[in-house]
Amino acid sequence: MTEKSVQIALGGREWTISRARLGDFLRLQQARDILLEGVKSEDNREIVTGLYAFLRVLLTDLTEDEFYSAPWHEIAAAFILIENINLLPHANEFAIIRHAVSSDKRVAWDNYLRSSLIWVHMIAKAYGWTKDEIENLWPEDAIALVQEILADEHIDREFIHALSEVAYEYNKTTKKSQYRPLQRPAWMALGDRDGKPRKTKLRKDWLPTGQVIYPEGAEEIVH
Repeated sequence: MTEKSVQIALGGREWTISRARLGDFLRLQQARDILLEGVKSEDNREIVTGLYAFLRVLLTDLTEDEFYSAPWHEIAAAFILIENINLLPHANEFAIIRHAVSSDKRVAWDNYLRSSLIWVHMIAKAYGWTKDEIENLWPEDAIALVQEILADEHIDREFIHALSEVAYEYNKTTKKSQYRPLQRPAWMALGDRDGKPRKTKLRKDWLPTGQVIYPEGAEEIVH
């Protein structure tokens, strides 16, 4: 991946910054979360804290005095430049992003570093790389690896599930046990690579009675 760079002018100084590797990419995300939480709660102090933390990820020697004395439009322009240069290339190619499901659930041991370090933990556990090696990856390479790691882990769980008694439900009518597969996460189950939904066959007796008006372009597939 070719490194991009942009010029940023702020408070009478100029910086040349390049697109962030994984470590700084995750730190930008962490600062962005603080900013968005401040916007959500209408907390100006948290908004400013998030903005300063965001800019400091790549403008590493930006001081608080420079930040607070800089014109607001320069701060906004710097934020937009950093955001734009760090847009994830080909993001829609990754099913784990395309079919992401947001969740507010937090584990009991959650902390402010966990969202960043969990990436390092997963990749280090799978490949034995050091933290520095992992944080030097391009973000898109890391996402591709994490997607494969999660897919492998789920397939392993499916295998273990198939060996367990809880995977089989006894049917009193047929007097046979029926296998209940482990549900796959949405990103492993939904849609094709181009993002279009899969065509699903529908049993004829499940169709509504009477005249059915299909949306334009839809296909009637019954069996």
